[in-house]
Amino acid sequence: RLDRGRLAMTAAPAELIADLPSKVGRSRPRLGAGKLVTGRTIATDLLSVIDTAQSELIIVSPYFVPGERGMAAFRRLVARGVSLKVLTNSLAATDAAIVHIGYAKYRRQLLELGAEVYELRPDPGDASATGSNLGVIGSSKASLHAKVQVIDRRTIFVGSFNVDQRSSLENTEMGLEIESPALAMQVVDILRDRGEEGRYRVTLGGDGDLVWTTRTHGVEQVFHDEPGAGTLLKWSLKLLAPFAPEQML
Repeated sequence: RLDRGRLAMTAAPAELIADLPSKVGRSRPRLGAGKLVTGRTIATDLLSVIDTAQSELIIVSPYFVPGERGMAAFRRLVARGVSLKVLTNSLAATDAAIVHIGYAKYRRQLLELGAEVYELRPDPGDASATGSNLGVIGSSKASLHAKVQVIDRRTIFVGSFNVDQRSSLENTEMGLEIESPALAMQVVDILRDRGEEGRYRVTLGGDGDLVWTTRTHGVEQVFHDEPGAGTLLKWSLKLLAPFAPEQML
């Protein structure tokens, strides 16, 4: 399609942002208050970009452990009327179940803040409802791999950075900050293609408990515990939770 001139191209200004190799070397940035890396890193750059949001922030991350610094940023955004939407893997879909411990710690806080929280299903109930862009989002198992943030449907940040503490503190990451409403809308359309058949919407029930809602072949389904995950896996994570260092998740 590219050779034949049939692939539409969109030109847009972009900036490459990357962690310095010294982040994991002997001269790595110091840990300041709250065990946060001091100095400039991809995490601090991304926080600066996120802080510019005026109406909407969409976060897509296979592993999502925002930490206290991330939650503080989200609270600032919501306080000024910014809509926050998060898509991450469900426990049944993730390929790193241990990271789910860190995510689950912040899930209720996000919901109480007013965020829309979605979790990818490992087995879409109706393959025709997921559109043709599944390959951009994940594998045939429908495990989420894309790492994207969309700010006000005009700025995209895409790269290797997961919104988690391991990417912030331990790994060297890189990504592109792209200014393009046209490309931002393409990303939003890809996410929209997943539909209700391919994800769970997580909410708080009337009793304050977590509720997962989805559709399978057009029929609504409601779950009151991590859907699709086995009992042994759920209990194993509960036992491991006190021993899982957040900065490594």
